[in-house]
Amino acid sequence: SLRCPDGAAPLPTAEIPLVRAFAGEDVREAELVIAPAGLPARRVRANGQAIRGPDGAVLGAVVAMRDVTEHARAEAALRASEAR
Repeated sequence: SLRCPDGAAPLPTAEIPLVRAFAGEDVREAELVIAPAGLPARRVRANGQAIRGPDGAVLGAVVAMRDVTEHARAEAALRASEAR
């Protein structure tokens, strides 16, 4: 399932990067959590954009996702050590 960056709340359909890109939005560094059944959740950042025809009509969309799970864990650990 797709979840909000907090990892708990389901990601609303309108916020899914591919849906946003199909709507013509340039998506930059959208953070979300992918939580497949039976597998560990992964934090990702997505970038995407619409693919347009010569007349400007949206023909499709492309989205690339980068797994940032370990980076997010390292940042959290650093913040926790600085708070001590």
